[in-house]
Amino acid sequence: MFSDVVLSVGQALEVQDALRRQGRSLEDLKKITSGSWLSKLMKVIDGRAEIKDIEYLIDCAAHSSAPNDWSVHPKDQIASRVCGLLAWNLGIASLWLSEKQKNGKFVTGNELRKELEGQPVLNANVLDFLLEHTHLISEEWKGRRVFFWGTIYFDLKSNRYVRYLYWAGGKWRWHYFFLGRNWDVDDIAVVRAS
Repeated sequence: MFSDVVLSVGQALEVQDALRRQGRSLEDLKKITSGSWLSKLMKVIDGRAEIKDIEYLIDCAAHSSAPNDWSVHPKDQIASRVCGLLAWNLGIASLWLSEKQKNGKFVTGNELRKELEGQPVLNANVLDFLLEHTHLISEEWKGRRVFFWGTIYFDLKSNRYVRYLYWAGGKWRWHYFFLGRNWDVDDIAVVRAS
């Protein structure tokens, strides 16, 4: 029945253009055409099935893990009061930058923390979740240090720190800044979008 199916050059180019528009590769096309994926896709096209996005839930109220023998004071776990149980999608988060960080200027972390009071900052539970599900991190975040101000850590000397995500060496990683240091235009806070 399908032995006579042959793609014209024009049809093959349409498939190639569709893959390019979606940011996909020929490897993705191979995946679709292997196994039973194509028959499953045809069920969707024929109206006999539907595709549902996976819902990823993050418990922002859970106690954040504390690296480096640090501690987290409950009052410093700000975002637990902001978001509770958070259903993650890229539209839920936006990047926030202080006016004091723009045009070559900088602000200390302690000053920035005061500016962020009242903002719906996301906490380290979201950072840890994203490190486990890196495919859910926005490409827009690459080249920046994305800070999760909803959790402030302190060490035995009461120095305070905030953790961030960054892209290096072909993968997502985390690190931290001391609140006494300067934040510039590449040091951006992530907040819950309104």
